[in-house]
Amino acid sequence: MRQELVTELIRSLPKNIRKNVVPANDWAKKALAQLPEVPTGGLFPLLAKTLQQLSGTVVTASDFDQSKLPSAMRMTYRVVDEKGKQLGLSDDLSALKLQLKDKGRGAVAKAVQVESTIERTGIETWDFDSIPEVLESEVAGNLIRGFPSLVPTPKGCELRLFPTQSERERNHIWGVIALVQAAIPTPAKYIAQHLSQPEKLSLVSLGYKDTEHFVRDLIAAMSEQEIRKLVPSGVILLRAEFDKVRDVVAASAIERSFEVAAVLVRIASAAAEATKAISSVKSIELLPILSVEKEHMGQLLAPNLVSTSSLERLARLPIYLKAIAVRISKLAE
Repeated sequence: MRQELVTELIRSLPKNIRKNVVPANDWAKKALAQLPEVPTGGLFPLLAKTLQQLSGTVVTASDFDQSKLPSAMRMTYRVVDEKGKQLGLSDDLSALKLQLKDKGRGAVAKAVQVESTIERTGIETWDFDSIPEVLESEVAGNLIRGFPSLVPTPKGCELRLFPTQSERERNHIWGVIALVQAAIPTPAKYIAQHLSQPEKLSLVSLGYKDTEHFVRDLIAAMSEQEIRKLVPSGVILLRAEFDKVRDVVAASAIERSFEVAAVLVRIASAAAEATKAISSVKSIELLPILSVEKEHMGQLLAPNLVSTSSLERLARLPIYLKAIAVRISKLAE
């Protein structure tokens, strides 16, 4: 059904492109004559390149509108369990993966834990020498891989198995950070006694309910920074790596707290100036632009500001906030 598929894809093109490749059926035949008999690579980019060469019109893979394809032209995916029971059916593979994400993770965990159980809950300290890079098991002739990952929970961490490395990378670093936070006695009380009044007010204005909340967030940011220095992906698996991160963060947490608190004073001041500038404009015509700037401020001043922004970017925030005030002032003029 290649010719029918290519014909429908040509018909799905935007009008300004489609008018140069009509009738669709004839152009489908021309394109198929140029395409390899045995498929190599993705059809969409290859077809777009072929049509562009034949017609002289710029065509990209994203120009094809898959939603306009009739159901007979779309691949349908069916997911079944080990007993053949259907778990899901869809022509949208991404949606199907999302729908069955939890079942898939559980099935992979079950499949690769044949000899020993690695998944655990209630982890409060790094109490293992290393975490395996990957666990493998053969099921019905298929090689199943599971990627162990730490996942933070309200009461510590869990060790779970994920079916893909990307899912492990999204979760593992935050589990490691939670264990670093648990391993370092908080210096919040000492820091609170030595912060100036403007620094304390800045913490509150930027969403920190108290100094302890700020210090915990700072330790998370410092931990992420040190983890990514060791392993850019954030997947550290050895006790020695964890100990190194913990020791570096613990040794400099107090000093960095005062440094970052000074930066937060500048951020709070710049945010106040930007807010004042926005509030001073009374023109109804400018409301849409003011709304965008308020949304921009919300993005810049997200909850858990230090860890969300990262230590590398934090010092740039006063500049962006001052730019908002300048922009509004010029706009009013």
